[in-house]
Amino acid sequence: MSHDDRVEVPDVTGLGAVEACGAVRAAGLSPRGPQHAPEPIDGTIIQQDPAPGVSVNIGNDVTLWSDNGRAAQEVLDPDLSTATAPMT
Repeated sequence: MSHDDRVEVPDVTGLGAVEACGAVRAAGLSPRGPQHAPEPIDGTIIQQDPAPGVSVNIGNDVTLWSDNGRAAQEVLDPDLSTATAPMT
């Protein structure tokens, strides 16, 4: 694999989900949600992996967390030891 097969991961934190996914695709990468979920479609991107500026192979996945949904809450409050079970 040559150096030309690598790209820099764009910084998409703070962008809307649709705009962020577009920027990731424009860089030759594949946007994904956390834990193999589909790419986020709403909200604002609050975290990404790999980090901005990292050099990766074209076609690699970039995991995006938005401020909507369960995955975003886990990023913001990862200590679930105090969580309570939902009432049924």
